[in-house]
Amino acid sequence: LSKELLKKISKYSIFIMVTGGGSMIIGYTDIMALTFFSGLKQVALYSIALPTARILMYIPDAIGDVLLPLTSETRK
Repeated sequence: LSKELLKKISKYSIFIMVTGGGSMIIGYTDIMALTFFSGLKQVALYSIALPTARILMYIPDAIGDVLLPLTSETRK
């Protein structure tokens, strides 16, 4: 890679690195606060329950994505 290309790439990559670091901090703030205010057992339960709940939230969206067009067609 040439120096000129690296300079062009670095303008965008620095912004992306700062944004990624900020989103990591925001994403783990809840776990850090829970660790500070309660015990590790609660953090473990939270760390198990949160991804499970997020996965379960996709089910109604998937059903809605299928049923909404079908119900719209039957109303015509």
